[in-house]
Amino acid sequence: MSPFATELRKLRFELGVSQQALAEALGCDRTYLSALENDTRPSPGKQFVERVVAALDLSAADAQRLQISGEKSKRTHTIPLGVPGAAYEFVTNVFSQLENLSSSQIRALNGVLESYSTAEGSRTLGPKLSSTAKSEEHPM
Repeated sequence: MSPFATELRKLRFELGVSQQALAEALGCDRTYLSALENDTRPSPGKQFVERVVAALDLSAADAQRLQISGEKSKRTHTIPLGVPGAAYEFVTNVFSQLENLSSSQIRALNGVLESYSTAEGSRTLGPKLSSTAKSEEHPM
């Protein structure tokens, strides 16, 4: 289950809001919300998440958690220009093996990346691009 699917369902249950009631408030079909919560549809864009935040009248902390979970649930990522060629091979290898990795193997790989980020004094998992930087799309 994606972080967004888990967080959306959790927040909706905590607030006691049915899928039907939320769908009506958002002007979408209940089956769409069900598909989001069951992770059979990709996580929605920022505008839809903002509509969910407003419809559920979320606190700032809950809104931020939902927005972050949406970002973490993206199924397409961009590889920045200027990274070493080995980065493309790494991303391709991880992507091709993703279905075969166990939860413990994924946590171990994340641990390596997080320890690198911490050692570098950064909590991000990759370089930030300026809004004017160009990048290449690499579907994941």
